Amino acid sequence: MPPCRPTSGALRPRTAGLRPHALQLDCRGAPLLTVWGGEPAAFRWLAEDAADALVGLLDPRGGTPRAAWTRHASLPGGDLSYWLDEATLEQPREPQDDLAQALAALRRRHPWIELPLARRWLAAYGDRVRRLLDGVRGPADLGPQVAPGLHDLELHYLKRVEWAASADDVLWRRTRLGLAYTSAERRQVADWFAAQAARPGVAAVHTSWHSRLGRP
Repeated sequence: MPPCRPTSGALRPRTAGLRPHALQLDCRGAPLLTVWGGEPAAFRWLAEDAADALVGLLDPRGGTPRAAWTRHASLPGGDLSYWLDEATLEQPREPQDDLAQALAALRRRHPWIELPLARRWLAAYGDRVRRLLDGVRGPADLGPQVAPGLHDLELHYLKRVEWAASADDVLWRRTRLGLAYTSAERRQVADWFAAQAARPGVAAVHTSWHSRLGRP
């Protein structure tokens, strides 16, 4: 591990009106990075500065900070340009306007999707809704409805792509559908996962994955 160099000092606020933050890296014992000041509106800049402060510790080769790249990066599914008009892309716009235009485009392409379901999918998955609906031509391709508005197809997607391993992963950590479902409906989702785990080969894979993580 490269030597740990204590650093501290206030960083210049990058935008007028934002409270500056300071980073303090304590290298006595296990390295400890403390953040002083700052505010939520500058979370991305704070994260970049923290990564710059820690890169030398995380890279055994003694890496150096690279240029910041998050300014124009999107979270998974967050780039909706596929659904937007080309003319719109050249204009200043608000996120809610992009969502509204993407929702209209999604329903034009898949007119059989009911509005509440299309709205939820787009809000939850963004552009990844294309992956969710790959090869889907109509309601029959969604498979059985396991709980209101939640079909076999979406559960398989969450299990395969987003590593959902239980009903709680789906109902509380990914979709928040658990807030709207009754206890019986939540049980139906749990039963779906139980049925998947009972399939040949699935339990062995699940056990192997947890063993690699050091879990029982």
